[in-house]
Amino acid sequence: MEGNLNMFKVGYSTNFIKRLESLQVGNPHLLCLYKMIDNVSIKTEARLHHLFSKRHIRGEWFAITPDIIDSHIKTATANIMLNK
Repeated sequence: MEGNLNMFKVGYSTNFIKRLESLQVGNPHLLCLYKMIDNVSIKTEARLHHLFSKRHIRGEWFAITPDIIDSHIKTATANIMLNK
């Protein structure tokens, strides 16, 4: 994230370091990891994509703020845990 762009990629990965490196190659802005959720699945990713859908830019990129992310992560992970 650079400046006030507030663009976040929401995605599932088994190796976030390699994934971040691969995304950085094609991106002119310095990317950094904002948040990582342990022990979740692709279901959580899909739930977050749904929660952020009104702020969708392209692919798995969303125009959201850290506050929105934090709030929706609590909602998504709580819902997934209840449905296990």
